[in-house]
Amino acid sequence: MLGVLAVTLLAGAGTALTGGIGFIGLMVPHVVRWIVGPDQRWIIAYSALTAPVIVLAADVLGRVLGRPGEIEVGIMTAVIGAPVLIALVRRRRASGL
Repeated sequence: MLGVLAVTLLAGAGTALTGGIGFIGLMVPHVVRWIVGPDQRWIIAYSALTAPVIVLAADVLGRVLGRPGEIEVGIMTAVIGAPVLIALVRRRRASGL
């Protein structure tokens, strides 16, 4: 339990320091692992493709939803990624690294 608390606090501090874009670096590899499994070669390759797509989608959503202005991409990535990370934390079975 202490380890989970420490990891959560460190991930939160890292996200706070780097902003919403750094949040993508925390979220995407876990999402990709759900899709491709535990093979690190595929996780790295698909993460390199998936992360820019998510940032682009968040930017487009922020521009469309925030008309006539725009919503910052960091806010949109947090809105998109928070439910994913909550689902990741709440899972009972975790895949191995």
